[in-house]
Amino acid sequence: GKWQDFLKIWETTVDQHYSPITYSSYAFDYFLFGLEPRAFHCTNIFIHLVNTALLFRLSQFLRTKAVIRSFAVLLFSVNPIGLEAVAWISSRNYLLAAFFILLTTLSFIKYIREGKSIFLFFSVLTFACSLLAGRMYIMFPFVMFLGLIRFGATAKWKSLIPLFIIALAYGVLSLYLVSELDQPQAAVGFVDGLYHAFYGLCFNIVRFFVPIIPGIYHAIPEYSIWFIISGTLLMLILTIASIFRKQIAFGFLIFLILIFITLKFSFLDYYGAYVTADRYLYLPSIGLIIAIFYLSKRVIWLPLLVITFGVASYSYSMNWRNSGTIWEQVLKHYPENAYAHNNLGNYLVKLNDYDKAGLHFQRALHLDELYAQPRINYGNLLLLQKQVDSAIFYYDASLVLDPGNLALIQNRGMAHFMNEDYLKSYSDFRTIYERDPNFTNAKKLLVKSIKALPSNNAVDSLELMRYLKECSIE
Repeated sequence: GKWQDFLKIWETTVDQHYSPITYSSYAFDYFLFGLEPRAFHCTNIFIHLVNTALLFRLSQFLRTKAVIRSFAVLLFSVNPIGLEAVAWISSRNYLLAAFFILLTTLSFIKYIREGKSIFLFFSVLTFACSLLAGRMYIMFPFVMFLGLIRFGATAKWKSLIPLFIIALAYGVLSLYLVSELDQPQAAVGFVDGLYHAFYGLCFNIVRFFVPIIPGIYHAIPEYSIWFIISGTLLMLILTIASIFRKQIAFGFLIFLILIFITLKFSFLDYYGAYVTADRYLYLPSIGLIIAIFYLSKRVIWLPLLVITFGVASYSYSMNWRNSGTIWEQVLKHYPENAYAHNNLGNYLVKLNDYDKAGLHFQRALHLDELYAQPRINYGNLLLLQKQVDSAIFYYDASLVLDPGNLALIQNRGMAHFMNEDYLKSYSDFRTIYERDPNFTNAKKLLVKSIKALPSNNAVDSLELMRYLKECSIE
């Protein structure tokens, strides 16, 4: 039933992430509107608007003019940095995690002011919900501790212990899930990883102040030295300013703490394609907003900044019309991005443009030999074109990189079945059934392959009878 499917979300991890709240929100949208994309986009926009309202409420605790606070919140709402998190349905985890973090902050402030335990309990609950939406803000208890120092409430530090315990527990869970990752990653040395992380930090700061190069992923281009120089200068300015104004230090440290966890991805070099993404800055950008608004007391330039950023966001939103425009924009700036080539190929397959799709898949696997997905997708494309032997070749190569991919094993089994190699087909479908009997069509395909086996097959007849009986009973 539908409730059983909903509860199963809370028992499932996706790509080594445990984010049941985010996937429950997708399930809720699907329950109400089906696969209507506009409904999912509207939910993202609604969450962003709620986050803006919560941030406006939170800004009232800052000791500055109301007009400055208002423009600061407006800057957050229209900043091109936040466009990806709002426009991309798959980035909802950043929106939901930020929503619960803002609730956590407001509840904890309420507890500090009134001393009622119910507000502390609610802040702990919402922080746990934030991690169950996405693990990107696991460092947030350090921000709360920084806030206690900033507003002279360090005597309440013990109240943060439950938050740190939850963060530690979820951190252990995340490390365990990552350790279960079967797909090998590109080897990145410590020095290279440190360079990637520092470049990502510099790029994020420059992107905030100068919102150029729109796109989902940002790699290290040939002109990366300019981002490092300008990013280092901006960080130097903020650091020097922090010495003289503690409000600037407060905002800058919030940014550094919240962005820290995303920089670890630079050491993993996931997909070998990018070191940072705009969605990483959705909540951390608040720290930079606080810092820059304390850099100057002038108000006249604030509306101009909001208008400039608003126009840039509207212009960049045109890149989000469909998957084709998204990945073409990425390739415009990063033509060697394997991930973008692979995803553009997927989009072209849906348009039945098989020739161009094949070229992008081949380009992706040439750029990153350890990236299994383009091999899988190219195999699927060949299977669509009835080039079965070639499809099996790419499936075999992909399984070396991703041996635990049941969907891939299933596709290879179907290719063997089309080739009338029923024994190999049976072997693949049996593997899927043994690993996960509830995998999509696992029982149906296993029964189909058993019935197709020739009478003189070498498989134990008792084994076949057992599988037929189990699949029919279940």
